Amino acid sequence: MRWLIAGLVAAVALAVGLAMLVLLVVSPTLFFRLLAVGGVVLTALSVAAMVGSARRAASVSIKAQVVSMAISLLSVTVFAFLLGARVEPLLSLLALLFGGMVGTAWCFTTRLRMEDGVVRRRGGVLYLALWALLFLAQQSLAAALGRVPAVGMGLLLFGTGIVLGQCVTLAFRTALLRSTAR
Repeated sequence: MRWLIAGLVAAVALAVGLAMLVLLVVSPTLFFRLLAVGGVVLTALSVAAMVGSARRAASVSIKAQVVSMAISLLSVTVFAFLLGARVEPLLSLLALLFGGMVGTAWCFTTRLRMEDGVVRRRGGVLYLALWALLFLAQQSLAAALGRVPAVGMGLLLFGTGIVLGQCVTLAFRTALLRSTAR
């Protein structure tokens, strides 16, 4: 039954992808309008997922933090290559550092506890409020400053800094909690 559902989902995804490709050729304006609507839907779904999961306790592993950092660094590298944007090295470093400071501060809004030998994290209202504020600020800056590749790279570097700061701090706090629990 699982294979049938997976096959059906794959077939629908392929059909939608092909239809969007045809639409891009036939009517680029309609294609980009549909893409914008899809972006809004994905944003709404991500907000709903964040609100729904922010207060739920989840296990924390240092390996997962390392994977998150690697994915973030890989993403920024790929986008830098695709955008071809040239950002001054000093500004890149400042965006990463400032994002890292924000990510570190944001990480301290997450409560950690040991439960049956497993470190669990739980976000609170402040965690969710900061996420919303950061999300809104980045989207507003992107809209206000236009689609200049250098601006996009700056925001991407800032976001990568947030991920790095949050992951490093969470990994450190997790290791500290594990060592004190022994």
